[in-house]
Amino acid sequence: MPVLAQETTAPELPTTLGTVYYYPMVPPESKSILAPLAQELAEIKTSSKAFIGTKTYAELKGSKSAVQVPVGETKEFFVRGVDPTRFKLYRFAVKKNQRQVPIYDAGAFHGKIVTHESEVPIVVVELGNSSYKLVPVSPLAEGEYSFSPTDSNTAFTFGVMASEKELVEDLN
Repeated sequence: MPVLAQETTAPELPTTLGTVYYYPMVPPESKSILAPLAQELAEIKTSSKAFIGTKTYAELKGSKSAVQVPVGETKEFFVRGVDPTRFKLYRFAVKKNQRQVPIYDAGAFHGKIVTHESEVPIVVVELGNSSYKLVPVSPLAEGEYSFSPTDSNTAFTFGVMASEKELVEDLN
């Protein structure tokens, strides 16, 4: 199990209610500051194909979030002033310069909600003062992600990318 940030380097708690923040893991001598995730509004879209069925999905414009974090780093996120159990972490599929999370899949004789297939399990830790830490259960793979409240189209987005060193090594 990965070791989370030590209390001596813990960031100051969020000040804005309902916004999800990322905690960049920095060297102990550096000041730890929370960085807000990019806030976007997902559009709900439906595509139909005769005799095949209908798919409904949440879509964000662009292939990447404005916030990118390195792969392999322990990810800690924070939120304040809201019920943290309403927030779900989703992994997006990138298609045609769009990020998508499937919601509903219907065939000729069946239909089912499929959002859970894109959900990434998280642990919620209460910090006091109506602040909470949201931590993915497993390390996040390279890709695009979003924390979204269950009753909203608001998406707090970020991407997990390979470090520059890994990108250079992959080219060789």
